[in-house]
Formats: sequence, structure tokens, C-alpha cells
Amino acid sequence: MARNKQLWYIIDTQESIFKGRISKRSTVDNKRRFVNTVKRRDILVTGRGIGGLVGHVAIITSDNWVLEMKGRPGWQNGIKSNNRQINKYDWFEEHKSDWTTVYSCPDGNVARDAASWADRKYYNPQNGAKKVIHVTYKINTDMRSTNPSYCSKLIIQAYYFGTGKRKVIQDAIFDRIIVPTTIPMYFRSSYKLINKGKF
Repeated sequence: MARNKQLWYIIDTQESIFKGRISKRSTVDNKRRFVNTVKRRDILVTGRGIGGLVGHVAIITSDNWVLEMKGRPGWQNGIKSNNRQINKYDWFEEHKSDWTTVYSCPDGNVARDAASWADRKYYNPQNGAKKVIHVTYKINTDMRSTNPSYCSKLIIQAYYFGTGKRKVIQDAIFDRIIVPTTIPMYFRSSYKLINKGKF
């Protein structure tokens, strides 16, 4: 009996170590896949909310940088200067436990224009590396103003106002709060987002 218990303990310990190694390797592999997949203009959607909404969303404004309105506890009263750029490697580290779905607009020109608009309106008017625009995080239904704002408002505005005369986003965005995980449903059929994978 004692021998069986000892054998079980050894097997269990070895399995736990083995699972730990697989998990660590899987995370490393997943990170490699993520950073090699995401490109400028992609939209990143996670299921875990940070600022009072279900889920979170951001946009890649260059091949290495993610622009977002992060939110955090205390969002109900507004959070000053909450807009930020974060390296895509760091984005993965912050969201590796809640999975990120990567979406891409099929029209590359539209997507680039949207990413550039987001950068100019939410970070630096010259598309520079230094943050010179400071946006307060607050959930609101005013889609025409960029300050205050929140994560999914940033994305929808970029594709609605930043794409010239092209009708990319449905007009149903006005006077409502946009939930991050519902972003794809606001794109018109000719610009339907492509799901590039979950990481």
C-alpha cells in the first residue's frame, strides 16, 4: 500500500512538471506566432475587460506599436491621459492569459488610413513617437468627439471618420456605447473583418 502511494506521488509530481513545461513552451510559441502575425492596421480584441466594458480592443498603428485607451479601476469618474502606445511584445505579455483575437480589414488602404487617423487624433498629430495628445478615459455615447473616449470608441471612430468618403462602418454607432467584442458587427459587408486567429 505504501509502495503504491509512493509510486503515485512520483508519477503525479512528474506529470505536473511536464505540464508546466508544456504550458511555458506553448506560451512562448503563442507569443512568437502573435508578434509575427500582427501588422500595422490590425485590430486586437480581448475577452477580459479593464475599463468597465466586456472585453477590450486596440489598434496596431505601426508594425510594432499598439494604440489603446486602456481604462482601469476608477473609470467611472474618468481617467486623465489614459491613451497610450505599447509595444506589441508587451501587449501580449499583458493579455496572454485572456487571449487576443486579431482582426484585419480586407482593404489595406482603408485599414492604413484608419490606423493613421487613430495615431494623429489619439497620440501625435504628426504621427510622431512622442505622446502630445492626452485623452481622458470615460464611457460616453458622443461619437463625434475624441475626448473623452474609451477603447472601442477609438476603433470605431478611426474606421468611420478616418477613411475618407468610403462607408466602412454602419451609421448605427451613434448614441450608443460600443462593446469591444461586438466591433466586427459594425463593419459593412464589403469591409467585413477577417479573423486572423486567436493568440
